[in-house]
Amino acid sequence: MNIGVPVNSSFDDLDYVKNWSGQFGLFVTNRPKTGRVTAGTSPDHIFAFKETESPRVLITGQLIKEDRFAEELLDKRLVRPMLADSLKDVLSHKTVSIEMIKNSESSVFLHEVTTNEDGRFEVWVDPGMDYKISVADTSLLERSFSVSTRNMDDEKTVEMETVSLNTIPQKAIVIDNIYYEFDRTELTQEAKAALDTTLYETLIKYPHIQVEISAHTDNKGNASYNQRLSEQRAANVVKHLVAAGISRSRLSAKGYGQDRPIAPNQHPDGSDNPEGRQQNRRTEFTILSMD
Repeated sequence: MNIGVPVNSSFDDLDYVKNWSGQFGLFVTNRPKTGRVTAGTSPDHIFAFKETESPRVLITGQLIKEDRFAEELLDKRLVRPMLADSLKDVLSHKTVSIEMIKNSESSVFLHEVTTNEDGRFEVWVDPGMDYKISVADTSLLERSFSVSTRNMDDEKTVEMETVSLNTIPQKAIVIDNIYYEFDRTELTQEAKAALDTTLYETLIKYPHIQVEISAHTDNKGNASYNQRLSEQRAANVVKHLVAAGISRSRLSAKGYGQDRPIAPNQHPDGSDNPEGRQQNRRTEFTILSMD
């Protein structure tokens, strides 16, 4: 980024950074002298600067995190979340970094601020620019958002509405319509279509997440057989996603057999519960981490 004279010169000027207000900053240079300041014998020195008569824009807002992940997928009517507490909380005492966007491929780090107890932050920036604001919180799926100060030369404060960032769900997401032929492990065409419009699209939208794909059975038949059956089914889901272009390193296959039912396989009187068995014969995924 070229700031112009006197910060930039024909020498190597590096590591430009401003304080929270944007009026003071530091940079490293190997220039022989700057005005009456001589760099001496060392090739690199740190210089300080202060901006004067520069219009500033104050951006202020509140950050919260909210679990909207399952809701986004529920629109497709092909997934259902396991029961979980609703998560909506302020992002207090979090480090927020500000970058100036140069183009679609690069940006320049400016400075950092910290949110207060209520998740609010304030940052001074230049008008007429685009910025990327990132939050240091590993529980978030969405960790950044953009703010523009273009056409705001006459405005001194930009009061943002509450910014809600999507958080990583803490519970598994069940993918409906993942069917297999009886006593088989191969995915049906309907199952492949369901995967392509749910989990595959999710992995494309969030390219940094890693997930566990797990398969479950009811308790009909031998437990060890059900275990092997579920392992092979989970492996085939992974195989399908890899064939579609998803990196194998992002996927983990796990079979749980009949060990993790989410509904009773029998009624209290001991009679069979077909609805419960159908719920237990399921394929689901859990987000493990983000790169």
